[in-house]
Amino acid sequence: MTEFSPIQSQAFDSLYLSDESVFLGVPAGGSERRVLAELAIFREIQKDNFGKIVYISPKRELGLSMYNNWKRRLGEDGLGLNVELLSNDFSGQLQDDLASLARGDLIITTPEKWD
Repeated sequence: MTEFSPIQSQAFDSLYLSDESVFLGVPAGGSERRVLAELAIFREIQKDNFGKIVYISPKRELGLSMYNNWKRRLGEDGLGLNVELLSNDFSGQLQDDLASLARGDLIITTPEKWD
């Protein structure tokens, strides 16, 4: 990627240069959504005591793909973040979910699971 898309350019200030809460509805396809999420992640982890980062994926398959990508790139072998996936595919036990929430710096989930 050599330059931002129009939506990435429009959202850059809010995602990377401010502490605003942001909700983005971005069409599926390509890496546009991932790049936008990563801008917000990079902004947050620059803080001395950054908080939990939650990525809510519209679909389980997309969430799993993001988890695998970020676990490799942003996890222990990358930036050192603890990347967790909350999914009904695993045990689904409340105790396990609470442990994942406590451990995770970056938590990936779906709307159904987050609810």
